[in-house]
Amino acid sequence: MTTLDLTVNSDAHEDHTGANFSSSATAVNCNAHTSGVSNRQYRGGFEFVLTAEIPSGATIDAAYLTIHANSTSVDDPNVNIRGEDTADAPDFATNADVTSRTRTTASVQWTTTAIGTGAVDTPSLVSILQELVDDYGGLANGAGVVIFFDGRNDAISSFQVMSIEGAGTEATLHIEFTAGGGGGQPPRTMHQMRMRRN
Repeated sequence: MTTLDLTVNSDAHEDHTGANFSSSATAVNCNAHTSGVSNRQYRGGFEFVLTAEIPSGATIDAAYLTIHANSTSVDDPNVNIRGEDTADAPDFATNADVTSRTRTTASVQWTTTAIGTGAVDTPSLVSILQELVDDYGGLANGAGVVIFFDGRNDAISSFQVMSIEGAGTEATLHIEFTAGGGGGQPPRTMHQMRMRRN
């Protein structure tokens, strides 16, 4: 079994209408809200770069984010957690967008209250990572993986996660996987696929 512990490479938030994008705030806003008005319900994104290949046929044994809430007044997660549905997700400087990026089918609801400001693990994200590995024949070393916290619209709650600007309290992604016996070609990043077409 291989273990990866990855520190967030870029993060950002945007409201559910696609407005109010920011990749430089000290906290990633993931608020839930019942209103359809902009600047109420938010979506946050966290981008990680793989430091090893997850090969075709691999089984994801464990996966979760560890985060810190910005304060005890914004520590009530009510979000749907999804991944970006791609083999190599761009960072938020390259693609300044959160809302319109394509999500995975796999989704994990995280609804609780008063998690505090210490390190807290999300529920298991195995289904999300497994979908990416299965759909793209593995994930290449150096590929980007984006995890979204999409604020839900069934209740009003405040949830803001310390961003990469909050040094020492930024999000981390833990992955454990067991390689399968496929033995095929290693997956290619989007950059490699573009070079191949050219």
